[in-house]
Formats: sequence, structure tokens, C-alpha cells
Amino acid sequence: MKRRTTAPINAMIVFLMAVLLMAGCSANDPGWSEKTEPALGTVSQIRIHSDDRSKGDTAIREAFLRVQEIENHLSFWDSDSQIGRVNANAGRASITMTDDVLFMIEEGLRHYDLTDGLFHIGLGTLTRLWGLNSTEPRIPETQQVQAALEALDLQHIQIAGNDVMIRQTGTAIDLGGIAKGYALDEAARVLRDLGIHSGFLNFGGDVYALGEKPDGEPWYVGIKEPIPGANQLVGRMGVVNLSVMTSGDYERYVVDEEKGERLHHILDPRTGRPAANELASVTIVSDTSLQGDIFSTAAFVMGLEHGYRYVFETPDVEGLFITRDGEVYQTPGLEGIFELMNDNYVMTEMEIEFDE
Repeated sequence: MKRRTTAPINAMIVFLMAVLLMAGCSANDPGWSEKTEPALGTVSQIRIHSDDRSKGDTAIREAFLRVQEIENHLSFWDSDSQIGRVNANAGRASITMTDDVLFMIEEGLRHYDLTDGLFHIGLGTLTRLWGLNSTEPRIPETQQVQAALEALDLQHIQIAGNDVMIRQTGTAIDLGGIAKGYALDEAARVLRDLGIHSGFLNFGGDVYALGEKPDGEPWYVGIKEPIPGANQLVGRMGVVNLSVMTSGDYERYVVDEEKGERLHHILDPRTGRPAANELASVTIVSDTSLQGDIFSTAAFVMGLEHGYRYVFETPDVEGLFITRDGEVYQTPGLEGIFELMNDNYVMTEMEIEFDE
């Protein structure tokens, strides 16, 4: 008999990152506005600086309203969302999508091609089987996983204008690998549109640094030690107008105590099971959080060497790769930006010959 246990995201660690971000910010400065809300299945925080406290409070409220709108449109677990309805109508009818959901679906399909199928928005049936992003995680039987793998063909997704149809039953769209990144970008856009140019957005440990701190310094983002329940950082990096997004095997998982395995939530579309390689986490630094969400997920599934090459060869995207053995690899653009702060980890050079 398999006993199953789960580990949710550790809220204390999430806000440890926020403490680093706020370092040097005076709590007595009346220009600061801050709000924390549950959103996108995690604890989400926005903290900004403006010349008018009421203006800042309004901007944060509007940003969270936009995030809630996005979540209502694309929640995989909500049968009334657009994604819920298109999945329920697979093989029967099309659903008219709003422009934002259509954009995410099209981006997902584009990156499916760019990653040779390793970034996959059609894993919904597997998502349900494992339930690792829900309150009821489980370990499915091998034959259930195999049956789900047979329904992963994204050619069954048909788009005509804003109408989307899944032509085959058993196929289901899950935008979980792109939604948080898009929501972070949209929240930052709302803040900018309302005249906010300094602050940070921290959605469950994934961060967008908006402008500089009021004193002209970068925002320092802590990189969590990729161990369940750990309360230490591996290091930090100073960023301005950049996204820092992480995918790891330590946040949401189920434990098969009979086999001594920890089975995490990042599924490999080749096997239908959690990606199994040497990586513990991948952090992507990029201009947009959407890029960071996609690249961190895809690179984690690819594994160290393939994932590093994938990030290295993409302009304006940098990556930090941490292995389960405590080795840290960074792409060249992070030199001088990432600072190692933990003696249990060692910076290691990637020994790969790249074509110039």
C-alpha cells in the first residue's frame, strides 16, 4: 500500500525573498504601498513606491483585479473558466476565448514547436491524474498514465479566430506553465500604466522587479535553496526591470513512501511522469515573466546540458541551474549579477562546446 503525503509551498520562504527585496527601504517612507492576496494558487504580494500613497494603493488594487480576471479566465480546476469549458466540450463544440487566453494558447503552441514538444500545454489529462497542483495529489497507475499519453497530440487543438476547439476527447489544455508569468507581466503593465515605476511583484517566489529602488539601487532577489522545507538561500541577484522565475522539484509533490520517491509537479510529456534528471531547480532571468515561466519549465524538463544550451542560445534570456548534488551553473549573462551565499553549493563551469 502506497502512503501519500504532500508538501505545499512554504509561505515563510516565499516571504524571505520579499525581505531581501525590501532591504534598505524605510518603513516610515509614506510613499510605500503594499498588499498581499491569495492568487494563482499561491501567496502573492505587490509592493510599490510612488509620490502619492493613495495613488499607489489604487494602482495595486487595479493590478490585483487584472490578476483575478486572468485567473478566472484560465483556471484549469474551475469548470466555469474558459479553459474549463473548452476542456469539458472536447470533441463536441468550440468555445470563444478572450484575447488574453487566446494569446496564451498560441504562445504555448509556438513554444511547443520551439522546444520539440517539451513545453506542452496539452497535459491536462495528466494534470488531473496526478493532481499535484490540487488539494488531492495522487500516484496514478502505469496504465492510466499510458492512456493519457496517447491523447497528447496538440494537433487536436483547432483555432478559428477567437474560437478554440479540442477535436478529440481525452485531450485537455492546462496553461499552468505560462499563466503566472503572464499574470505577473500584466500586473506590472497595469502599474506602469498608472504611473508606478518602482516596486516589486512577488507571486509565490516568482518575482518581477519594476524599475529601481527609490535610492537607485537594484532589487535583490533571493534564490531559495531547492530543498523541501529549507529556510536558506543559495544566493541572490540584483535586477532592474527584469523577471526572476523558478521551476523546481521541491514545491509541490507527492511522496511514494513505499519506494522512497518524491514525485514533483513538473511533468515530462515524453513519459507522463515527473521529469527525472539531475536538476533541482532552474531560475530564468528575462525581460518578461512569460518568458521566464516557459523557459524555466522547459529547461527543467530538458535536463542540465540540454536546458543550459537552450537558454544559452536564446537572446535576452539567462539561466541559473542548480543540481541535486549542489552544483550551480549560470549562463554568462549572470556573471556579476548572481552572488553565491551558501557554502553548501559550488559554482561550476558548464563544459559544453557551443557553435558561435
